[in-house]
Amino acid sequence: MTTCKSTHCTYPHSHTTIAHKCGSCSTFGHGQVECGNQTLKNNLLKYYGDRIHFSARCNIENCQNPDTHSATSHHCKKCTMRHDEKNCIIQSLEYHKLEFPNDQYLEAFNSELFIEHYFASNTIVPISLGQGCQLFVRINYGDLSSLFLHSDYGYGGDDPEIYHKYIEGYTMLQPNQYSVMPAVPMPAVHMPAVPIPAVHMPAVPMPVVPMPVVPIPAVHMPADQLIACPICRTETSVITIYGSEEECKICLDNKVERCFVGCGHPCVCGDCLDMLIATPNTY
Repeated sequence: MTTCKSTHCTYPHSHTTIAHKCGSCSTFGHGQVECGNQTLKNNLLKYYGDRIHFSARCNIENCQNPDTHSATSHHCKKCTMRHDEKNCIIQSLEYHKLEFPNDQYLEAFNSELFIEHYFASNTIVPISLGQGCQLFVRINYGDLSSLFLHSDYGYGGDDPEIYHKYIEGYTMLQPNQYSVMPAVPMPAVHMPAVPIPAVHMPAVPMPVVPMPVVPIPAVHMPADQLIACPICRTETSVITIYGSEEECKICLDNKVERCFVGCGHPCVCGDCLDMLIATPNTY
């Protein structure tokens, strides 16, 4: 029996009308055909009380409306994509600390200071997790959440869309800005005092040789400059990453140190990025 009455619904048996998510505005209760037409949306109101068969109802833990959809049509309340909240890349900071207990930057992250500085602002600070992976810690009026992004997140799946929605409208800080690494004490080495005989040398004035100042051209990258990714040619901003073992895709010598945010490709070192900025049409 068809339960969703939204026009041209692809999976009408998996959810009711009130659980249909519009592909245009992401609002529940109507589809793209009805979106923007209040009359068509009003015609769907009479179906809002429909419920799917009890044998097909959602069995995901803590689902708030299991009688309006099946488990395959469950929308995560963290990112609105179709999966269990337990499988979402958005979790609490405490959850990710348990997932990565030995990561030095995450362990050194000063969440109290981050909250103190950015309590009432929409701000994100990335934390390097090694192998090119990153954790994006977001604050909104003292509420912390974190998104885990794998180094190969740009190769399919819902992760890119979830990531871009997660950072939209937020200010991005420099990576590891609030991860203060503890100083490692050096062992004291006691050496016996050995008297050094004084040697008196006559003072010989050295001639002053003026050296010409040779200007060195600097390569500047404005904060809003977009760089074309050498892999997919997507023009996007670039962030610094740490701990990657991948080789630079241009020089093939240095380790990857830069990631192109728009496409998710961590593929160049710092030297090669400077070369791309100076000569953008080379690669």
